Amino acid sequence: MKQPIFSISGVRGTVPDSLSPNIVFRLGIAFAKTQPKGKIFLGQDTRPTGAELLKILQQALESQNREFIDVGICPTPTAQFEIEHGDFAGGIIVTASHNPLPYNGLKFINSDGVFCDSTEVSAIFSKFEKQSATAEKMEPTCDAEIFLGGNHLSAILEHPIIDAKKIREKRFKIVVDAVNGVGSVMMPNLLRKLGCEVIELYCEPNGKFPRGAEPLPENLGVLSQTVRENSSDLGVAMDPDGDRLALVDENGNPLGEEKTLPLAVDVVLEHPASNIQHPEPSVVVNLSTSMMIESVCKKYEATLHRTEIGEINVVKQMQKLDSIIGGEGNGGVIFPEIHSGRDAFVGVALILQKMAQSGKTISQLSAELPNFFITKSKIELAGVDYKVMLEKIKTAFDDAEIDERDGIKFSWHDRWVHIRKSNTEPIVRIYAEAPTKRESQELLAQIKKNLA
Repeated sequence: MKQPIFSISGVRGTVPDSLSPNIVFRLGIAFAKTQPKGKIFLGQDTRPTGAELLKILQQALESQNREFIDVGICPTPTAQFEIEHGDFAGGIIVTASHNPLPYNGLKFINSDGVFCDSTEVSAIFSKFEKQSATAEKMEPTCDAEIFLGGNHLSAILEHPIIDAKKIREKRFKIVVDAVNGVGSVMMPNLLRKLGCEVIELYCEPNGKFPRGAEPLPENLGVLSQTVRENSSDLGVAMDPDGDRLALVDENGNPLGEEKTLPLAVDVVLEHPASNIQHPEPSVVVNLSTSMMIESVCKKYEATLHRTEIGEINVVKQMQKLDSIIGGEGNGGVIFPEIHSGRDAFVGVALILQKMAQSGKTISQLSAELPNFFITKSKIELAGVDYKVMLEKIKTAFDDAEIDERDGIKFSWHDRWVHIRKSNTEPIVRIYAEAPTKRESQELLAQIKKNLA
């Protein structure tokens, strides 16, 4: 049997050949044994296998005499919010995030609403290895309930940076592409509470993904067309578990998920309340986040810090520095005043706030960001020695600054290229960014040439 992928991001695998009922059952027991006393929060994205895997987790928790609440279909950021602000010992979300079907997985959340870090995940995996208990395969259950996340949405609407009245006055028309995932109900609900006219696209929470699960430009053709046909102000696209946000402008042009974070950071750093609470603001992003964020931080004299890839790495550094905002360039906005996790719902509210207070269209706001272009590629890990690959590539450039915290990143003043092993798939990712698309493609091609 194939083995699932165990990483700082949790566990992911194909169901049932690598993420089997037995593995899920043992992981549930391991999580129960590593968490403090208290109730465990359980939820899932909309994948068809989610309800079955949740039932197996329930069996595991019951075998350890652990209390739990199963809320059914629930965005990952909403689960984090509920755990952080509720009385829970932790939680497990059954999701494979941006991975395609037939993948599914488990994300482990601590009592503070933050994902388990590398030490804590290692403890869970160690307990897992020692478990010999087994679970029988269960028949798929009926459709799960949908958790509406009212407390989460209220916290966003009532935050002082979000001027809900001003946003409602604009009566924005917005197309929502939720890829039939967990945002299918909550995202339209949030936008309607902000006075928006909402056009729903792929907002049936059935887990049948009609496009690629990642909200990448090449997957947003129908969203772009729908924005144009309806003369909409904005198109928003999510991934299946609701923590990543990508934007399409009023002309139907996908902005690329890299622009979501700098736009959100801009509105937070600009707000007067932020200056009072954080007179020397800091922002934290990961190593692969676009250089556009440098420009925004410089504008407001905020200090920028970079970490290894992985949401928990960004969050831990944000907590250490008491950072006002941070995130990842994959469309993940982390605003700890709501909760300490990537959140597409927070991201949308901040973007609409920026549009409302500036009176500018999303394309005009996008044009104010510096021009950088990211080219992405990947190499299958099968038959590849990753360590040998990194050693081979070290000498590719003799004039670059080298960062080896997570794979290898070569940096210059206006460009970079990053090579690292994925936390969620059996691949090596290669990202390159430069002032023009051609230059970023050339950087990536140079890396591949050195690996040939």
